[in-house]
Amino acid sequence: DAAASLVGEPNYRELPARWVANEAKARGFAVAAAHGFPMTLTSKSLRKQLDFAKDVSAKIGDAGLKAAFQKRVVSLEKGLGKWAKGGAHANARNYAMILTRPVERVKKG
Repeated sequence: DAAASLVGEPNYRELPARWVANEAKARGFAVAAAHGFPMTLTSKSLRKQLDFAKDVSAKIGDAGLKAAFQKRVVSLEKGLGKWAKGGAHANARNYAMILTRPVERVKKG
């Protein structure tokens, strides 16, 4: 995500539920309902995220920063190879949230 932001690329980082709720409340919305549920990450889905990181880090202009990002991707790839033998990561969580906004009533007059 940091690499994508540096080069002006959109990212697909999931936003933390607490942050979404706080930002929504600050804009006049209320959380009507929220539910967290398990999400399984497979080695294939994690591979996609690392491929994304590799693609956007290649676009970083600063050579030192680019090298640092690329080194981290390589490190994570090595870890993924070891981790993938164990199956899927089942401790990840996702959420759904329903927001409401008060209806403004127009005075007749």
